[in-house]
Amino acid sequence: MDPSQTHHLMTNLFHKGESLDMWFYLSEQEKFNDFSNEGALYWHETNTPYAVWTPESIRTRSLKYYPSATLQNNGSLYAHVFFTRSEVDK
Repeated sequence: MDPSQTHHLMTNLFHKGESLDMWFYLSEQEKFNDFSNEGALYWHETNTPYAVWTPESIRTRSLKYYPSATLQNNGSLYAHVFFTRSEVDK
């Protein structure tokens, strides 16, 4: 692969209109792999079409998060968002 050819540097993993699932986790850990922790899962969307922009494409979510003492003392909160093809398990 020739790195001077910019079209080789980046490609989409998904095709326009392909159905995706999204998992949104909140954690005070920078790296996340605790997928079985349902308490960390704040939002799960299924069958969302990729790169299809319509008024129905807009998603909003309100949530309550109770910060730990560490977070209240200048800790960090991370949003871990994962997308997969709809037929694939996370």
